[in-house]
Amino acid sequence: MMMAMRLALAAALTHATALNASLPQFDNTCWDDDPLTPCPTPKAANDRYASLAMPGGHQPPASIFDPACAESERKYDRALQLRSNASRCFEALRKRKAIDDAEARQITCDKTAFLAHTWWDGPMVRVVALFLRSFRATQNPTCAKLVVWTPTQGSERANERGRALVEEVEKMDGAPVVFQVLQTKELAHGTPFEDYVNRAILPHDWSTDRPGDKKEGTRHFSDFFQLFILYLYGGVYFDADQVLLRDMWPLYGMHFVYQWSFDQSKFNNAVQGLRKRHGMKIVQHGGKLQGKGCCKGWGNAIWSAKIMRMSGTATYALPCSSWDPFWLRMDGHHTGEMTRPSIKWPEPPNRNWLFQSMHAQYGDWYEGAFGIHWHGGAGGPHGGGDAQSIWEPHVKPGSYFDYWEKLCLPASVSARDTGTHREDRDKVALVSLATSVHEGSSAPRRDPAAPSQAPTRAPDLTIVSAANDRYRARDLAVLVQMRERATKEGLNVRIVSYNLGGESKCGDGSLPSIWARFGIEYREFNFDRYPSHVANLHCYAWKPPIIDEVLQESSENTVVMWVDSGATVVMSLTKIIALTKKNGGFLSDETAKGLARFSHEKQLDYGVARWGLSDAFAAKVKELREQGEGYLDNNDRLGEPFSKFRNCNGAFSAHMKGSRRYDSITKPWVACSLDRACVCPQGSHRGNARQDQSALTLLAVRDDYVCGSDGKTVAAHGLRDVRGVLNANGVQWTARKESQLFCPSPE
Repeated sequence: MMMAMRLALAAALTHATALNASLPQFDNTCWDDDPLTPCPTPKAANDRYASLAMPGGHQPPASIFDPACAESERKYDRALQLRSNASRCFEALRKRKAIDDAEARQITCDKTAFLAHTWWDGPMVRVVALFLRSFRATQNPTCAKLVVWTPTQGSERANERGRALVEEVEKMDGAPVVFQVLQTKELAHGTPFEDYVNRAILPHDWSTDRPGDKKEGTRHFSDFFQLFILYLYGGVYFDADQVLLRDMWPLYGMHFVYQWSFDQSKFNNAVQGLRKRHGMKIVQHGGKLQGKGCCKGWGNAIWSAKIMRMSGTATYALPCSSWDPFWLRMDGHHTGEMTRPSIKWPEPPNRNWLFQSMHAQYGDWYEGAFGIHWHGGAGGPHGGGDAQSIWEPHVKPGSYFDYWEKLCLPASVSARDTGTHREDRDKVALVSLATSVHEGSSAPRRDPAAPSQAPTRAPDLTIVSAANDRYRARDLAVLVQMRERATKEGLNVRIVSYNLGGESKCGDGSLPSIWARFGIEYREFNFDRYPSHVANLHCYAWKPPIIDEVLQESSENTVVMWVDSGATVVMSLTKIIALTKKNGGFLSDETAKGLARFSHEKQLDYGVARWGLSDAFAAKVKELREQGEGYLDNNDRLGEPFSKFRNCNGAFSAHMKGSRRYDSITKPWVACSLDRACVCPQGSHRGNARQDQSALTLLAVRDDYVCGSDGKTVAAHGLRDVRGVLNANGVQWTARKESQLFCPSPE
């Protein structure tokens, strides 16, 4: 009996392993919720759009909030005389786009960072092909990938026209687009969706031969699919009835939808960004997983401010102008007051505008938007025109659709259709929708073949530190000194300080201006992104992920230097940069105590098992620890070849992304900090271990790096006169008022 059970279990495990191996796997480093997979988008870029968040969604810190769109896209309140002005929101988006375009060339990826998804259930049609082309034309080819999920193998090529359209998409250069069969049953196995899929999805056949079939089940199925696929993979879901206008890299990693027209309590889910395994409270709302059929209740009903707040997903509501600007024109709330100082809106004011309105007449009035969601149904029986079906509209030559389609055709197709010379043809193929500017605009028309604006110069060095309210004054004093030092040495230095706890804002919710005065980026550390032990400050697991967050925002040639609050750097910054690069991307000082004193037995075992740390070294350290106090601080007792090694100094270290020692020291150090058994194992404390510092030491030993061998870099407690440093720089401070640090006194 027991043998039979074992065989059954083994068979089940073998089946599960084979099943998992057969399922599609995709990288998605910005939405996989793995802190060890880098996302190339810096927090500052995310904040540019978080600052425009609409009131119904997650709210940004008051210090960065920009009301330009929140006050532009709202219902007209005649009693309070609250009016709207769509032009103001477009202006805010255009300003951000200019910054995005300047920084875009700095964004490169080794793996897919932005995984996008859409669902299409029949042969390819012209309007959906434009969406795929626009994705290839506008998105970063090293970072972005679009998965078109289909019901059966080759369904997108099921007729001659569909096959030709797909082949034209595949001829293009740019961000990859792949077609993938949706194995619903296999993907749902072992997930919260499994019972619902078996009961409500699989008994029906949602595939269809008719393009964009609007039978009830198929229409609602896409709403289910959206939350299902984002739970499994994370990334961004798109309805197929849209065109992308510019690179989405500033939104990488964000949870977002967009506001429904002027209604600040409702959202549109035609575009949704969500990290892997998030959003289950949205799925579970209203008992949807207990439903008997597919798939009512998964659509518009759940996309409200109330449900989003309940979901705990911190989902931002981007302005309607960013994805669906013409809906402001069509919506019943629209009045003349809402669009002053006036936008030259295309006509007619219905869903047919992009197929009938002439681009040459109205131009790029939507400049700044990420895309245009045109709402399926355009050109159909209820939308006017002489379309064959709602997904096959009649397209007028010179219309917006025609204009975008020509921009996104592959070079060979554009040459065949237009008869242009090779040089002109290449220009057509290189045009980015994101940089198109219509004639008559205040901005000059950019030559599509001209080089982009040069990116901002990368810093020579980035200095990062962190403190809670107890040590914040010391932290500021150290960083003020660093700013002075960088200025004297003529270096371009970026400085970042993280808040680890306590009050950090003034009474009005703003950040104290002192940080900006000295060019310091002041941030809250998001403990919620990491395992729970990281929030225990005495576990000292927060430092490595902070360093790595900043490393992932930095170029591979930029040195990122950590300095503790209260420490004094005694080596020149120029020399620190040179030594870090010379050492293969790592630099650290030593501390006075012996290596055996703080190398905990369980960390040693972890190092041997996970990192390949020398067994002989670990055994010798354990032997000295067993012998007691007189044997802990004499490194010579380690014997050759280990006596040369020293404890690394946790108050100072320097790192470089992409370097040899980033892979051999920094990266495993960050991983260790996220595993409690490594960074603060049971039985360890400050008397017998040094948590993150001890882990760094063991990794340095494993990599044959001797901490301190490059000279003295830091005095760990060298800053004694905190008040003197601050007062000398015009910062009046006394320790008794530290909880109100740097905020102006109330009137």
